Amino acid sequence: MFETVGLHLWRLCALFVLGTALEVVFEMYSALRAAFRLPKTVQSIADVLVASLSFSGLVVSLFFINGAELRLYVAVGLGAGFATTRYSVGKPLSRFFRRIFGLAARGISWIHRRSGSSLGTAVNSIRTLVKKFTSWFALPA
Repeated sequence: MFETVGLHLWRLCALFVLGTALEVVFEMYSALRAAFRLPKTVQSIADVLVASLSFSGLVVSLFFINGAELRLYVAVGLGAGFATTRYSVGKPLSRFFRRIFGLAARGISWIHRRSGSSLGTAVNSIRTLVKKFTSWFALPA
């Protein structure tokens, strides 16, 4: 099959965009991991899961973009997209995602604290009512 230079340039641009998308996913996962503290085993499992999903997405994208051909511009396009995003908007993007996920973590923590205390109060009230109700039917001592 005859391939033109324009087709190779289009593929390079598509791979640049894919590298940019992978950097955004990486920043989101880093911010998510920083906001929600998890045990080390869960973090390791999450790391493997995110890496395998990213790699699977990369392979599928390479198949559709480049027909599964590995050429030099594949690595150049992916690396350039990743590096350009990382060094140009990486810090603001990271701060943005950390703020969003930090707010989400604080909101979840606040809801958990509020529902835990109100749930405890409700359970104590029910326990008191049950004791009063059962005391009516207790045998006299």
